[in-house]
Amino acid sequence: NAREAALCEKLNLHALTLEWGSQFDNSRDVAVEEHVLDILQPHKCIKKVAIRNYGGARFPLWIGDPLFSKIEFLELENCNNCVSLPSLGLLSSLKHLAVKGLKKLKSIESEVYGEGFSMPFPSLKILRFENLPEWWHWDTDIKGNVHVDIFPRLQELSVVKCPKLSGKLPELLPSLEILVSKCEKLVVSLSSYPRLCRLEVDECKELVCRTPIDSKLIKFMTISNSSLDMIGCKGMLYDSQAGSSLPKPMTTTNVLEFGKLLEPGFQILETLVIGNSEQLKPWRQGRGLS
Repeated sequence: NAREAALCEKLNLHALTLEWGSQFDNSRDVAVEEHVLDILQPHKCIKKVAIRNYGGARFPLWIGDPLFSKIEFLELENCNNCVSLPSLGLLSSLKHLAVKGLKKLKSIESEVYGEGFSMPFPSLKILRFENLPEWWHWDTDIKGNVHVDIFPRLQELSVVKCPKLSGKLPELLPSLEILVSKCEKLVVSLSSYPRLCRLEVDECKELVCRTPIDSKLIKFMTISNSSLDMIGCKGMLYDSQAGSSLPKPMTTTNVLEFGKLLEPGFQILETLVIGNSEQLKPWRQGRGLS
């Protein structure tokens, strides 16, 4: 009996995993599972929560309740009937958030940040979205409040296997160091990630850089099956007259044209892989685009 578990009274419980069976069929009762998850609300001292294979259509309010200020880790996985996310931005200590396999999630709206909250996700460092087949819209612009700072401490952003997601990733991520994007309709813009040191892009609609960034920090880069539109990015463009050799230990695969990297960009780059990228716009140093 879920009520007899009395999780809300267990002050010393710091990690909680709630997992249902992986089979989603007519034997599952959506309303019952929603009621059970409501009852299984833990004590507010909880730090780590994982919910897997949950069959309800909504998450309980306690998951986005700001009173749960000690939650640092939250994973929502294979909750196939859920169509929205709670106000997770109100969890002031949340550092790691993973959302995976929510097959009916179509849109992440501004409600996820929390109404009236000036700094959503103030502590979040790792954000991962994976295998969300119907997700097509991510609202990263909180309308009516230009002073809201979203993801101020985010260091790693991963968006993988979200084939319908279009538009752009969040801009102005001052702490972002690792970016992984593998979504074919997504536009990835690098101009607002000044601390980026690892980039993995596969099958994105377009990789864009239109203002200078400090590429001296980048150690690892792999780009595959993507259209490149890089204008004014020191160290990320190439000289069409400089030949085709690359300084070791960099490697490339299936590159149509790639010349000498411009200095002083990529001074500490250890690995560079570019595969199946059919559009590389040439750059002639001192002359602009050819």
